[in-house]
Amino acid sequence: MKKLILVLGLFLLSANSHSMKLTDGSVIAEGAREWNKYQIGTGHNVNNALMYSGFVIGISNVLAISKLACIPSKSDGNEIVATVTKYILDKPQVWSLDAVQIISNAIVTYYPCKQ
Repeated sequence: MKKLILVLGLFLLSANSHSMKLTDGSVIAEGAREWNKYQIGTGHNVNNALMYSGFVIGISNVLAISKLACIPSKSDGNEIVATVTKYILDKPQVWSLDAVQIISNAIVTYYPCKQ
């Protein structure tokens, strides 16, 4: 069931990717909070949680394909989203940046490529 919901979230993400590009850190932090609630199953906004997770996974895929981040093959989407979520919620000082930059910074920080 969660996979079906994730696929739906990715579909919604593609429809709203332009608006997410303009999203700032405070909005992406709200998505991170909703994703945390979704994971424990209490009081969550499914649309916000799935938009957020789809956005994170999309950016992680672009960074991995571009070789700007090296995500281990054993990592799954939930692990990546959990890692980015922790980064976002632990660093309110970065919320003034745009969403793509915050998420990219988190992924590159936690999944750097060895030089």
